[in-house]
Amino acid sequence: MITTTTTKHNNNNEDSSIKPINTLQIKSNARVSSLCFLPKERNDTNNNAMIMRDNEQHGTTNEEDDDDDSDDEPFILKSKKLLSSENTRQQLLLNQYLLASCYVNGEAHLWDLQTNKISFSFGNTSSSDSMNNSSSGGLAVRLVDTGTKLAYQTRNGTVTLFDITKSMKVSSILWSSTSEKKEQLNFSSFNKVTFCSMAVCKNNDTMLVMPSMKEGKDFCTIRDIRCSTNNTTFRVGTVENNNYGMLMSLAMCENLVACGMEDGSLVFHDIRKSTDIYTSIKLSQYFILGLDLAPSVEGSMVAIAGLAGNAEDLQDLPKSEQGTVALVKCKLNNTKDAPQVTLRSRVGT
Repeated sequence: MITTTTTKHNNNNEDSSIKPINTLQIKSNARVSSLCFLPKERNDTNNNAMIMRDNEQHGTTNEEDDDDDSDDEPFILKSKKLLSSENTRQQLLLNQYLLASCYVNGEAHLWDLQTNKISFSFGNTSSSDSMNNSSSGGLAVRLVDTGTKLAYQTRNGTVTLFDITKSMKVSSILWSSTSEKKEQLNFSSFNKVTFCSMAVCKNNDTMLVMPSMKEGKDFCTIRDIRCSTNNTTFRVGTVENNNYGMLMSLAMCENLVACGMEDGSLVFHDIRKSTDIYTSIKLSQYFILGLDLAPSVEGSMVAIAGLAGNAEDLQDLPKSEQGTVALVKCKLNNTKDAPQVTLRSRVGT
């Protein structure tokens, strides 16, 4: 089940509530692993055309008429009241979007939020190992290439691009278990799966950074989807004796790649420099669940990291280490030196 919600805040700050706008029901009980909104139309001309089609379907028109409107007053009042409803306005907005969803059992669907029905399915549930946490399970869906393509990632390392403008035709497969480069890019050959979702570069949505594997060790691969073969692959933290554990989360903005690790470390790579030049900061004894990067002042980035850890275990830690959301400042250097990182704040949730 997928529920689309809106949050309502009262002016007096006495109460905040989350109210459902829409609920989508799937036949299986599979857990949702990722969601992504897709616009039905991608430019003003198409948006206007869509609005005109909606008006025509509801019997409205922009043309003036000479009919007496006095008899229409009850219907006009009713329609105004309907449109004034907050949920109705939100639903009208949702009608302009599709929702991509993928699931741990391998299902993946494209939902039409106007009809609440599946308009396209693109997952894989045919294989015998499509159980929860299997290598064929869906891991992430991302909108890329100025909203024209949908990237779909499974836990075995396969990333498939679908062209939204061409009825979800497969545009390309960035890598897969049957790839010629599987010794570098495939998890299944090592009897492993990835927990790490791909990330879209914040300032260039044709660039993807994705988890990969070589000789049983975690690597990152950067791919420009406009080109057929230009992978840049590097080891996360190239010191052989590091104890970061598995790669758990990724983020990318401009030339900086942030890697959230299993041991609670946050590792930064400036891709303009040698891959053995990097810096890291230990944020927690628990793994880093989620990451985001955003540009700050010139030459700096801000990373937001979401940390794992249950409430009971966190209570035993010093108060300064109990927060599960960390804000980290990363200053890039124009020299060959590694980026400089500092922990700016840490808050609880």
